[in-house]
Amino acid sequence: IRQVLHRTFIFKGTVLRLVTVARPLLSLWIPVFLYAGILFYLSSLHHPRIPRFWLSDKLFHALIYAGFGAVWVRAFEARKAGWSSLKVLLVAMIGTLAYGMTDEYHQLFVVGRSAEWMDLASDGAGGFLGGGIYLLANYVDRCRRKGKIQGDDQAVAPL
Repeated sequence: IRQVLHRTFIFKGTVLRLVTVARPLLSLWIPVFLYAGILFYLSSLHHPRIPRFWLSDKLFHALIYAGFGAVWVRAFEARKAGWSSLKVLLVAMIGTLAYGMTDEYHQLFVVGRSAEWMDLASDGAGGFLGGGIYLLANYVDRCRRKGKIQGDDQAVAPL
């Protein structure tokens, strides 16, 4: 009985350690998977209602994938402390492009949709831009917290 209780205790401790490790991972990666699910749904629509103007489709791809790039960067930046910002951005862009390729392939099987190389280029550019904006916003926030950048609340009173 003592061995069974000891094994149970070790098992419960292992489970608690796994939950402690998994919680941050889930909070970082669930947004990536949810965003991917939303993109999959949007690319499943036969005739999406997008305002039509010159390059509107490419702009829409870039804007949607900018958000996707930002959640990828958020997930990688928090877990890869030793990585440079450029490495995080490039790995996130590769992930965004890889998903964009599967998305374009998926659209081959949707009635009324097609796969285009320019859409994939817009996906990659949007992912890079969104990830870059996310990194820049984090950098500015860190500088403000350290006092390197003065906010409006620290403005000097006139003489």
